Amino acid sequence: KVPVLLTHGKYDTMRPPVIDAMASMLPKVWRALLPRSGHCSMIDDPKLMNDVVGDFYNSVEVDGGESFKIPDEAVDPGKVPLGPLEAPKPSDLGLAEAPLSLAAVAGALPWPQLGLTLFLGMVLGAGLSAIALRSSKLHGVSLNEPLGA
Repeated sequence: KVPVLLTHGKYDTMRPPVIDAMASMLPKVWRALLPRSGHCSMIDDPKLMNDVVGDFYNSVEVDGGESFKIPDEAVDPGKVPLGPLEAPKPSDLGLAEAPLSLAAVAGALPWPQLGLTLFLGMVLGAGLSAIALRSSKLHGVSLNEPLGA
């Protein structure tokens, strides 16, 4: 009798069987499939997740969920299998259907963003390492010996 909203990402390989089982056992349930999400829908597609959950809460407050409608963008396709990702076709990546070359693939990748991400990761890793080293010296712990030695 309690309204329940189940959400999951289209590319989640872990939860669809659980969502199927739960949906079949609950009397008043809505199922939202987030098309641009994997296992962490609230991180992968926060706007759609917030819109769906917000609309659901509003509807439950107003009329117990009777007026709630899952947005078309998040409607579960039903008979379409929700399994692991398929490899994208070259045309999906804006590449010609001809055999792929390393140069063609390299041209399609967002190199500036990738480079910046890797650089920031290295800086963050170096900073955390420096903090750990300083902390170990302050506390008289050697990082070269196994714990408990």
